[in-house]
Amino acid sequence: MLRVFTHIKMSRMIKKKDVQGLLKYLIANIDRNPIIAGKAMIGLTKIGKPSSEAICRILPSIKHMFLKFALIRVLYTIGDLGCVNTLINLVKEYGEKIISRKDKSELNVKGETSVYFMALKTLKHMGSSPSEWGISSESYYNQIREDYEKCDNVIK
Repeated sequence: MLRVFTHIKMSRMIKKKDVQGLLKYLIANIDRNPIIAGKAMIGLTKIGKPSSEAICRILPSIKHMFLKFALIRVLYTIGDLGCVNTLINLVKEYGEKIISRKDKSELNVKGETSVYFMALKTLKHMGSSPSEWGISSESYYNQIREDYEKCDNVIK
C-alpha cells in the first residue's frame, strides 16, 4: 500500500515538475529503498533542464558519494550543457585528490573514484574535452586526459 501511495505521489510530482520534492525522495531513500530512489532519478530525468539546474546548485555541497554519483548519472541522462562547469570542478577536485594519494589501496573506499569517473564520462558524453577545461598547466592534467579516454570502459 505504501509503495502504491509513493508511486502516485511521485507521479504527481513529475507532472507538476516538483524538482525539490523528487530530490527529497532521492536523498531520503538513497540508502534505504533503492526502488524509490531510482524512480525519483527517473522523474528528475523526465523533468529535464529544471532538474539539472537544481542538481548543479546542490552537487558541490553533497558529501554522500553514492548520492553524488546518482545525481551525476541523472545529469548524464539529461545531457544539459549548463552543468559542464560544475562537472569540471568535480573532476579537478577529485582528480587531484586521487592522483596525489599515496596509498592506492584505499582508492575507492570513499567512492571518490566512482564520482570522478562518472563525472568524466558525463563530460565526454556532453562533448567536452580536457583541453577545454583550463587545466593543461596542472601536474595532474596528463593523468586526467588518460582517464578521460578510458572512462567508458571503467563505468558502464
